[in-house]
Amino acid sequence: MQKGRATHVASREIDRGQYEEAKQVDYIQGSCLLVRQKVIQNVGLLDEEYFCYWEETDYCSRMREAGYKIVYAPRARIWHKKSLGLEPWYKTLRRKDQAKVPPYHIYFMTRNNFKFMKKHASAKQYRSFVGYFFGYRFWFMIGFCLLYRRDIKLLIAFSRGVRDGVNNSSSGARYYVVR
Repeated sequence: MQKGRATHVASREIDRGQYEEAKQVDYIQGSCLLVRQKVIQNVGLLDEEYFCYWEETDYCSRMREAGYKIVYAPRARIWHKKSLGLEPWYKTLRRKDQAKVPPYHIYFMTRNNFKFMKKHASAKQYRSFVGYFFGYRFWFMIGFCLLYRRDIKLLIAFSRGVRDGVNNSSSGARYYVVR
């Protein structure tokens, strides 16, 4: 948790049968999250403050804190269509001709990463996250927005996400949520 990252089981790995058994994990992606009714009654629902991105990670953390186990089920199957090019945050740079990264993704991913870390990390973990974020990820994203994508709107979205994340605010969300 020191870097404020959550990764999927088998993320960026070739399936060679190494994940054929159910096992306890820290996080399950929200596109296929099955939860018993008693867990919902005890833990509650997803936190609406996140709006999008990090809400399932927060939910899994809250379930673990309440004593429940998060289990990866290898026989479960889901086909989740997601937008192309939406993961500059964690992945290496890709070809420039890919679909554009929407500014709302950059804003909410950044803001909610801070929100999650403030809520679930220890003081030491949060300090480590802030050091990593401003020592590396901050500069990486500036380079991604300006040099790689050449898109000032992405830089503005990132800046708003950092500001709102640090200040525990949602003022920048009004630019990305249509009501």
